[in-house]
Amino acid sequence: MPMCTRCLRKGLSGKFPYTLERSPERGPRTVYCLQKRLDNADQIINDLEVELKNTRKELDDASLVRLDLESKLEIAKSEITFLNEFHEQQIRELQEQLAQLRDMRAGGGGGGGQLAIAGGGGGGGFDYADLLETMRMEYEALMAKNKEDAERYAQSQIQEVKKGAGDTNAALDMSKQEVGEYRSKCRSLEMQLEQLKARIAMLEKQAAEVEERHEREIAGKDDRISSMEAMINELKSKLGDSLKEYQELMTVKLALDMEISAYRKLLDGIGDFEMAGGDFSSTSMSMSQTTSSSAGGGAGGGAGGGGGASSKELDDLRAKLKAMEAEKSKMAGELKSAQQQSAAAASSSQQTTKLEGELRGKDKEIGDLRAELDRLRAQLQNASQQQSAQMEAQVGKLEGELGSLRGELSAKAKEYQDLLNAKLMLEKTLREAEDRHRMELQARDDALRDLEREKNEQIARLELDLRELRAEMDAKLANYNDLMNAKLALEKTLRETEDRYQNELRDSKAMISQLEVQASGASAAADLEAELARLRAEFAACQSERDQCFMDRDSLRAQVDAAAGAALAAASASVSVSSSTVVEQSSVVEEVSEDSRRKSGFIRMTFKADDIRTILMRYAFHMTFRLSSMALTERGGKLYLEEKKANITDDQLWNLKDDTIISKSSNMALEVTGGSARKNTEIKLAKTSGSAAQKWGIGADGLLTTELGDLVLDVKDNKLVLNDRDKLSRQDWDLQIHQ
Repeated sequence: MPMCTRCLRKGLSGKFPYTLERSPERGPRTVYCLQKRLDNADQIINDLEVELKNTRKELDDASLVRLDLESKLEIAKSEITFLNEFHEQQIRELQEQLAQLRDMRAGGGGGGGQLAIAGGGGGGGFDYADLLETMRMEYEALMAKNKEDAERYAQSQIQEVKKGAGDTNAALDMSKQEVGEYRSKCRSLEMQLEQLKARIAMLEKQAAEVEERHEREIAGKDDRISSMEAMINELKSKLGDSLKEYQELMTVKLALDMEISAYRKLLDGIGDFEMAGGDFSSTSMSMSQTTSSSAGGGAGGGAGGGGGASSKELDDLRAKLKAMEAEKSKMAGELKSAQQQSAAAASSSQQTTKLEGELRGKDKEIGDLRAELDRLRAQLQNASQQQSAQMEAQVGKLEGELGSLRGELSAKAKEYQDLLNAKLMLEKTLREAEDRHRMELQARDDALRDLEREKNEQIARLELDLRELRAEMDAKLANYNDLMNAKLALEKTLRETEDRYQNELRDSKAMISQLEVQASGASAAADLEAELARLRAEFAACQSERDQCFMDRDSLRAQVDAAAGAALAAASASVSVSSSTVVEQSSVVEEVSEDSRRKSGFIRMTFKADDIRTILMRYAFHMTFRLSSMALTERGGKLYLEEKKANITDDQLWNLKDDTIISKSSNMALEVTGGSARKNTEIKLAKTSGSAAQKWGIGADGLLTTELGDLVLDVKDNKLVLNDRDKLSRQDWDLQIHQ
């Protein structure tokens, strides 16, 4: 580094030590720290985004689970209530019918006895009108009561269904409101996150702009300093050349002064010519040599500096000096010869005068030379003064430029200090933003933990309610089984009672026929026949009224069953909208209802896992893979997965016999290829043999498990294969019983 630049920077570093010494080292480190902080902030934001997505997904899953459990809870409660009331109503009806039949049986038996006794007497009259009137009144009362009970039961069931639907809708609205609140919270958190991202991006942009502006200013300052250093080096070189030229001029001046003094001494020493003749010649020779060298140096200095006498004048002066030296040498020789002549003989006065004249001429020439030397000295002095003035002007100009440069550097140092202060303020703002962001993240984490805790508590409460509901459903199912057994017993008793009633009715008709035969020969045959015809008409009217009553009762029951089935179907459809994530210990199969069986052949009922096998062994069923909704089809001894047909045919129906699934169309069974349970082993159709490879276990969760190992029936690449149980995917089958 040049000396002036080093001194200048040393002086500036003394005035601004922080800006020129600490800042260049601290600036890149600070920028690196800021960049590292920004990278950490980006990483934190990315982690928070991933966590927010996972939390949102868990929240949606929890909401779906909660909605599913609440819907199933409401549906199960409504089913239990409906079944309880329906079974109680059926039991009451059956008990009333049984009591009425017993009363009718007791009344009919008494009438028959009276008739038999009267007939045995052979002559008493028969009060058929009272008997038929009593029977008609009983049937009318029974018909009115059954009709009233059926209407009341239908209205109560309709109200219960409406109430259950209203409760379900209210629960769904509440669940939707909670989901909306959770979504609004998530949206607010997302908006806050976006604001933080925008703020961080703005701060990053500001930091990048400040850094770029700082780099541009530093580059401009470096260029300015380089140009100043080049200018200073150029001025220094010019100053060195000027000093060298001045030194040469001073050397020439000193040489001329010495030469002039030598000439002066020569002129002063002419009077002592005789005494210093030899010394004069030697001195003249030495002075001529000195003058020659000095003149040469002066000429070189004049040519290099551009001031003083020209080289031609110096050459002329040198030639004159040589000529004068030659003349002096000649005069010295002549003086020496003259001295020798005067010493030998007295010279004449004429020669002395001649010599004096020559000496005066020489003095005149010396005066001319002295004037010439004065003129040259004046020229040299003027040239040196001009050169000094130029040097002083250049030095003043350089000092002014250095002063302006110092001012600019001080201004830049102040500006750089302002930039450092701005950077410190930016760092402070970034730290405050990071603190706020950290506090917001902490608050969001607390909110997420609260939501997670609430979700877990809700799930725990729902699971507890579900367990209680399952226990209640088990108890209700046990009660239902008892009621069904009682119903079967009552139906059996009712059939026996109806059979006895029909037998007694046939006996009564036979007795009436006998009486008609007996009465045909009497005198009142015509009256009896008319009376019998009237009684027969009334009896037929009573029978038709009874049949109409039974038909009305059956139609009302069918309407109630249809309304209940529609309500259950609507509730099942609302439940099927949300994806289920809870595996229950019961399975859904297709069964019962005459109207539904006549229309489509299917209806949904819920059974325990232990009853599924018994039901499937009694009926043909339809197998649908729930994940793809494709039906298992047998055609030409091969298995296919196809769309479920509108009109079910035997190639899509299957039977269960001794844990073997058999096709109804070909009587071929599903068998594990190779007879060993390995993953991805294909399932094929084979002749029914009852081997272990054809045995399947049907679980309550809808999974079909081979008895060769703990592998389930799954679908891969549209083929039936064995696979491991996967909790994350659907591997269950929908079994629909066909009637």
